[in-house]
Order: sequence, then C-alpha cells, then structure tokens
Amino acid sequence: MSIQDPKTGKPIDVLMTGKSLPIVRDGLTAAFNLHKLWEAPDAAAYLREHGKSIRGVAGTGGHGAIGAAFFDALPNLELVANFGVGYDNVDVAEAKKRGIVVTNTPDVLTDEVADLALGLLLATVRDIVKAEAHLRNGSWAKGPFPLSATLRGRSVGIIGLGRIGKAIAARCAAFGLPIAYHGRNRQPDVDYDYYDSPVGLARDVDILICVTPGGAGTNQMVNAEVLDALGPDGILINVSRGSVVDEPLRLRAAFLARRAQAQAHPRRRPRRVRERAQHQARIPGPGQRRAAAAYRLGLSAHPRRDGPARGRQPEVVVLGQGSGDAGAGAGGGGGGQEAVMFRRGGRRSGLGLAAA
Repeated sequence: MSIQDPKTGKPIDVLMTGKSLPIVRDGLTAAFNLHKLWEAPDAAAYLREHGKSIRGVAGTGGHGAIGAAFFDALPNLELVANFGVGYDNVDVAEAKKRGIVVTNTPDVLTDEVADLALGLLLATVRDIVKAEAHLRNGSWAKGPFPLSATLRGRSVGIIGLGRIGKAIAARCAAFGLPIAYHGRNRQPDVDYDYYDSPVGLARDVDILICVTPGGAGTNQMVNAEVLDALGPDGILINVSRGSVVDEPLRLRAAFLARRAQAQAHPRRRPRRVRERAQHQARIPGPGQRRAAAAYRLGLSAHPRRDGPARGRQPEVVVLGQGSGDAGAGAGGGGGGQEAVMFRRGGRRSGLGLAAA
C-alpha cells in the first residue's frame, strides 16, 4: 500500500540515486512513487524535469557527493535516508542549513563488518586464499601446501574504536590477542591501551585494523609514515573507506618491498601492547602444551640473536595425529605420527584491503 501525500492524495515521490538490493527497491516501489535515477540516460536532465516533486532520497550510492548543487535540484527535499552506516558523501552541514534530515543505519551491519575484518585477518596470516588456489588448480597433487604463520604472539591496533571497532576488538580478544586503539579521544570506559597518533599505534603493534569513518578528517590517515612504523612484517586490514589509506601503486609497491626485507632486517618492536597478553589466564590444550615444550627445547638448541626478551619468540608449529590438532597450518595436519616443527624464520606478513 502506497504512502500518499495528504494534500494531493498521490503517492509521495522518492528518488533512488543508485541501484540497491531488490528487496529494498520492491519495498520502496510499493510504498512510494519511486524515481530510479541510475536508469536515466541523462541524470541532470531527469532532475530538472522531476526534481521539484521529489521529497525524499533513499540511498546515496552511485551519485558521488550530495551537497549544495544536488539540493538545489530538489527544492522540496525533506529527507536523505542513507542506506549504510557511512554518510561521508553527504554534506550534512549544508543539509542542516536547508532543514533536510539525514539518516543512516547504525548497528545493522556491525557484526557483519567485524566478521569480515577477522576473515581478512585470518586469510592473510594463514594464507587461506593461496591454500584454496593450491587445491583448485591441482597443485596439491604435486606436493603439500606450505605451513602458514600463526596469530599467536601478535598484537592488534584498531584505528576507530566505535561500534564496529569494539565488535572487532571483542573478536580479537577471543583469539587471545592484546589490543590497543587510536581515536580522536581516549574512551574512559575502555581498558585497551590508547595512542594519540596512528604512527605511535602502528609502531607498537603487529596488526593494524582501520575501521574509522571516511571524509576529509581521515583522508589518507594511513600513509607512508604509518606503514613505515608498522614495518615490513606488519599486517594492514582496512574495512573502512578506501580513502583512509593512501594506496597509490607506488606506495603499495614500496610496502611490498619493505615486507620482503623483513627476514633480512628483524624488528625489535616495543612490548608495551604485547605484555598485556602475558597476564591473561589460559588453559592450554594438548597441542599447546606440546608446542610449549618444543619452544623450550628450541630455545636451548637455537637461541635467537635478539632473544625472547625482545618479544620476538620463535614460531612453533605442531602437526598432530590427524588434521584437527591445534597448531596445524593451512595445509592440514600430518599423517599417522606426531611431528613438531621448530621454525626460526621471520613471521608471515600481508596486506588485506576491503572497502566498506
């Protein structure tokens, strides 16, 4: 049933700027006289013809910036209903001056974005995408997929500890990872370490997750200086706007080059963030106990130059009986006997990017 204008008795005119989900389009079509701007051959001409009748805008995708020029074309506009959490493409100050209400959809996708961030992190550290390709292209018949790295012993820094940032932090905490964050202000009700700059945060963590709003205030916040502080063995996961990361080809190439030098130039990063994990109570399983024993044996047999006091513990991978034992790499577990591998090399690093 359509929603009618009490003055005219006709359905209210609503504009969609970009193609959305069918369920959204169908619902709006049933309730309003829906104008589909993305179907118009000439958007400017369409707005000149129909702009005066439009009172609401549903969704802001596909149009770019929505500001003074757009509002001028819709003189009777009352509402901009943004389909999503971010509304950085809407000039809110200009809308406020004209009495136009701007809305968004907070919390609708909080858990989904947080899940995606952890998925990207696991895929990067454990080489899941490469492992799948190894299986699908038939390489498994030529040999096993190499063992991947581990999340153990790493720390996480979150840029933007809002709803989604806190959901990501809760998931990282479940993995036993110490957490720190950067934001405009320290949050008194949060027990994570606070850093007043992205550079300082990146310097003290192994994984940097960006989940800050877009816009001029965060444009290219993660720049070359931040990536240098994160270091060649660091991991960057971006689930915020793409504009938050300064990522032209030259910068990406430079980051990958620095990553390749990680093994030749081991880091000695501060332990401030990592220390928090040492005080967390854990009940080790059989695989973890075997790994701890192998670690102690490995230290006595192969002491590292920088030593465990520097916070760079050697990586231990336990291959148990069967494929489900703790510590098995992405390539799967061993066969009928238990094997312990003590690896002294540098940890795997990577770059995971996604536009939210």
